[in-house]
Formats: sequence, structure tokens, C-alpha cells
Amino acid sequence: MNYSPNQMELTLGWRLMSDRTVLDQLEIYRGCRMFYWRPKGSQRPAPHADITAHVANMHMIPARDEIASGLKALRPGSLIDLRGFLVPAEGVDGWSWRSSLSRRDEGPGACELMWVEALTAR
Repeated sequence: MNYSPNQMELTLGWRLMSDRTVLDQLEIYRGCRMFYWRPKGSQRPAPHADITAHVANMHMIPARDEIASGLKALRPGSLIDLRGFLVPAEGVDGWSWRSSLSRRDEGPGACELMWVEALTAR
């Protein structure tokens, strides 16, 4: 799969990490093509491993222009359903990028790269 100029990043949370009472206790920020989180207070609202398992920095490659438009229209707090595939990407100059296949990893190399074939936002 070749890299798409429409590629964009989303930080997504589900289950525990879509609970407003948990999110209100965390500071979540982005930088250097990754996301970071830390507790706002002295304690985490859940164990580190549970938070990590329910949040991801995902790089989206839209299959069609209307999906790209839908992804660009998303705002923090949007509830979405994504359908597609985790994929590798290769650049014309020889670079490659592989998607993480684990929900327990974190840090560099832990991002998912998704070819998005369908998006529903509520």
C-alpha cells in the first residue's frame, strides 16, 4: 500500500477511555506523531495497563474522498465506528511503516496504521 497524502492521525479511546469520569482525570496531549497522557492529580483513575489497552494513536488512510472529509470533520468527543484494515505502508523512496498489532504496546512503533473503508460518526 502506498502512503496517502490524506493520511491523518486520531487518538481514539474506547470502553474505559471513553468514560468521561476517567477522561476528566487525565491530561491527554499530542506531539511528535504520538500522544501522551498523565493524571491531572496525584493518582491515575485506572491502572496504567488498563488505560494503555483502551486508547490508541491511529494513523488513518481514507479509502475515498468522502471518508477523508468525514475524518477531518471529527471533533474531540465524537462517537465513531470505523471499518477497515490494519496495513503496512511503503513510500516510493523505499521507506516502510508497519502497523502495531498489539493493544498492550506503547511508545514509538505502537501506532496503528488503518486503511479506512467506512466511517460512521454520531
